[in-house]
Amino acid sequence: MSADTDATQRCRKLLQKTQAAEKSLKEHLVTKRKAPSDPKVVSLRSTIRDNYEEIIFLDYAFAKRKDVELSLWKSAFYKPIEEYRYRIRKLSAAAPTSPDAAAQKAETCKRFRGFLAEAGGFYTGLLRKMQTHFKLEMGGLLEMGGPLAMSGRASSDRAAAAGISSWRERVAPQYVSCHRSLIFLGDLNRYREQHKDGDGAPDFSSAAKYYTRAIRLLPTIGNPFNQLAVLATYDDDECDALYRYCRSLCLRTPFDTARDNMRLLFTKNMEKMQRLGQNSKRDAGAAKSILVRFRTRFVRLHGILHTGRGLETFGEVQNQVMNDLAYLHKGGVLHRPLALRLLAINAFSLFQLHTTFDGVSAGAAVSSKARSGSKEGQAMTAASAAACACAFSLCCATFSMLVG
Repeated sequence: MSADTDATQRCRKLLQKTQAAEKSLKEHLVTKRKAPSDPKVVSLRSTIRDNYEEIIFLDYAFAKRKDVELSLWKSAFYKPIEEYRYRIRKLSAAAPTSPDAAAQKAETCKRFRGFLAEAGGFYTGLLRKMQTHFKLEMGGLLEMGGPLAMSGRASSDRAAAAGISSWRERVAPQYVSCHRSLIFLGDLNRYREQHKDGDGAPDFSSAAKYYTRAIRLLPTIGNPFNQLAVLATYDDDECDALYRYCRSLCLRTPFDTARDNMRLLFTKNMEKMQRLGQNSKRDAGAAKSILVRFRTRFVRLHGILHTGRGLETFGEVQNQVMNDLAYLHKGGVLHRPLALRLLAINAFSLFQLHTTFDGVSAGAAVSSKARSGSKEGQAMTAASAAACACAFSLCCATFSMLVG
């Protein structure tokens, strides 16, 4: 019997034991409602974590076939995270009227932060083990003092180039494993900031660094762009979130969840537009406030283009966006980085509209109606043509501003 076969047999036995432990863990967390800090839960988690880690390094091909990495994350980490968050929400609701609940919440949050720190330590160690064991070239992306640890605008260009020069050579599947672990580390840091101690505003820069490292490692996978979009929504930056969702969906390996998140963004933006009103007056020195309104309207316009909701306001919103765009460019407020992002969003929308109208994508049924001779079909044709024309005009406008 070969060594490889011995390793595979060992992996099969470990997998069976681990799946039994997963079933028991689920029973303790879901059925018995045990706390994640319960000694039995901690013991089961440790068993699951250690067994899955052993499988990864014992027979990586086997681990990949069984999607061990995702099972490791969900069972040993994400399920306890969900339980902690559930308990914290429940205690938060009771805390204003119950001193005991407030004290329990503080203690639960403290335990949760300790859990997240332990999980972060595990994935940091796992990344370094994979780098050494599989002899992976990571372009310095795992180094604490590496390019992405730098700060400031001057260093951002160098950070942007970190890892890019050699990513095309990263064809081994283990790089995808490292990519996934970097995203998990970003998520862990995001949860930590959401439940930080004290009254200070959350700082998601550490989470963003891990998502950015994942992008530098393998730029053709859309998941980390979606995570960066989620961070942008925390700052109520709808325009940046839309840009990130577009990036997430237009890559070689798109992250389909981003499409649902984008629709949710458009729904929330509609509510913001109602609060914004239709005030288009421009006072002297009000360029920054106009920029804020422009970004909101810009997202609304793309929401109409993608969803078809609010078509009756399409012409009005389009005119406001185009007028504000010209005004901001003339006033020097529309800086190049923002213009580039606007161009990317416009190009993505144009492509999506074009493929839908041609019946290449999920819009084939709509396109079929549009090609019919009915009044409904003629209306769809006109609306689709207007949408494509709008997206094309936006592309031309932002491009001319960049090169002008």
